[in-house]
Order: sequence, then structure tokens, then C-alpha cells
Amino acid sequence: GGWITYVIPCGCDISNIYFSSPNNGYAVGTNGQVWFWNGTVWGNISPGISNSFYAVNYWGGYLWAVGYGGVIYQYQPGIGWINIVSGTVYNLYSISFGCTCVGGGYGGTGYGGAGIGVGANGTIVISNDGGTTWNNSYSGTTYDLTGAYVIDSLHMICVGQNGIVLTTSDCGVTWVPWSIGNTEDLTSVTANGCIAYITGNSGGVYTFPIDFNAAPPEFTVSNDTVCAGSYATLSIVNPKVGSAYIWSNGSAGSTLVTNVAGTYTVTEYSLCDTLVSASQTIYQSTPVATI
Repeated sequence: GGWITYVIPCGCDISNIYFSSPNNGYAVGTNGQVWFWNGTVWGNISPGISNSFYAVNYWGGYLWAVGYGGVIYQYQPGIGWINIVSGTVYNLYSISFGCTCVGGGYGGTGYGGAGIGVGANGTIVISNDGGTTWNNSYSGTTYDLTGAYVIDSLHMICVGQNGIVLTTSDCGVTWVPWSIGNTEDLTSVTANGCIAYITGNSGGVYTFPIDFNAAPPEFTVSNDTVCAGSYATLSIVNPKVGSAYIWSNGSAGSTLVTNVAGTYTVTEYSLCDTLVSASQTIYQSTPVATI
């Protein structure tokens, strides 16, 4: 056991490191340096630019590096480095990928996964096609954002200067600000389930219960009165991928068809929320005798 020191002979400052397996690691740093660990030695795979890289990630079989001036570089095995248009000139300090955004997010094909890059002056860029295209998302802050994490197909979190924490429940369309309770500059974030783990530059380590402040589910009703041979259909408005819906009669799914009178609600179970809808009463029609 114990620590082993490895020296990367780049003559640079190493700013970030990422390992997808013990024999597949990457390090990035100043002056455009990118190095690959094969389990034995570090090798130089730099793209030949002078922009410093501040963060590295591996997603979809490709290596991703972001940095000075808003650069995003993708490394494809057998092809080499590709310069991806980020849509920003501000420095990017973190990049993360995860499940494809529900509902299309910021365009793209909707395939290949969602990506988020964050950086200087409150910059957030979002991708919904595995990093092929990126679009700016309004963060509502001018503080530098230094860490980001994609949680699932709707939810992301990012952190930055002055203790700021931002969360989204619509894949980056809108952001909700939170606070850790002080103004320590935050440097990184990851998550496990509904708990985020955040580090600060003064030695702080914080656990943050993720609350996306999501609205309860809504449903429509085809008719509020049933009689013999007729049914009412209750349908969730914009059901979310990844959420489970359980109706108050025990049925599951985004649609309920019933001919039983009663008061109905639906509960939505998602990664970090349990939300209950407003109620709707279905009435039983009383037949009128004819003479």
C-alpha cells in the first residue's frame, strides 16, 4: 500500500486528471498538454495548441478536454483531435456528461448523451447530442463556475465562486441558485443518488441534499362522470422519462382508465423527489328511471 509518485515530463502544471480504468487515464495541463496513462507509462497525446486545458473527461468512447478561451477538444481513436465549437470565449473549467436530455434540451440529435461545460463569468454551455453541438445556457450569475456534474436526463448541478450552487431540473433551460451557508469558493462537485459532494478551496468538503424544487405532476381528465359502460381517462401532462407514476388506486403508469367513482391523485417518484398531484374526483352517474 501507500502512495506512488509518477512524474509527467511535460514541463507544465497539471490541472485535472481522469481515469476510466486502471490502464486508461488522462491528465491535462497548461500549454495544451494532454497525457495518456496506459498502465505503465505516461505518453504525450497533446493536440498541438497553446491554450491551457483545465478539465478532462471521457465519454462515449472519446476523450474531452476544455480550457482557456472556451476551447473544447475531442479525441477520437484512429482520427485524432477535433476542435468542437463551444459557443463561448470564456474559459471553461469543468465538463461532465450523462443521460440524454428529456424533451430535446438544447437541440441536437437527442442522441449520445447530455453534456455540460462551465466556466468564467457564470458561463454554462449545454449539449444534447453527445458533445457535437453546444449552446449557451443562462446561469443568472457572473461568478466563475468551476465544477459541474450531470445527474440524470433532467438534472444537473454546478458550483463556483462565493459558495454558489446551481441546480437544474429541465436539463439546463433554467437554473435555481442555492448556498452552502458561506462564501468559500467551491472547486468541484460529484453526486451519488440525491446527495452531492462539493469541495472548496479553503479545505471545505460539503454534502448537499439535492432539492430540485420540482413542480408536482399534473394530469388531465377526459370526463369527470362515469356511468355504466363509460370510462374516464386520466393522463399525466408531459410525463418525465425516468420517473415512475403510481395512482391512488394502486395502478402504475402515465395513464389511468377507470369506470370507478372516487377521488384520484398520482404520485411521481423520481431520482430525488416524491411529488403528489392535486386531487380530482370522478363521479358516478345515477340512471334516471323512465316510465
